[in-house]
Amino acid sequence: VLQPSEHDGLCEEADSFSRQSSGMASVAHDHGFLPSRSEEWTVEDDVILISSIINAGDIDFIAKTVKFSKKYTISQLEKRWFDLLYDEEINSQAKKRLSQCMDGIEKLQKQIPLSLAETFMMNEFSATHPTWDDFERLL
Repeated sequence: VLQPSEHDGLCEEADSFSRQSSGMASVAHDHGFLPSRSEEWTVEDDVILISSIINAGDIDFIAKTVKFSKKYTISQLEKRWFDLLYDEEINSQAKKRLSQCMDGIEKLQKQIPLSLAETFMMNEFSATHPTWDDFERLL
């Protein structure tokens, strides 16, 4: 599980872009277009959310097991996921920020927790000296 200190600053340039555009975000929020300033997401949190949902597919599981840079409620996670998918402005900003830190993304994705199915498979795999057949069964 990722700890906030392990991913802080991996994508500083993209977060700098986010801070520069935060003035626009607060104006847009006043008109109901973007989440409030207190709900702004770091690029690292976006990577963790996207990768975790793709891998685990269960927002409740993610809320209980994944460590973000700050505590998010299930509702906040759901809202951010929905915004990333369907809000064109948020989607566009996220794509730009993500494209600026590909190295950091790769590092973060290596630390995404296993899905429930993967966890069950690993728990059933108890061989102390595994053979190729054991690994083939896992696949």
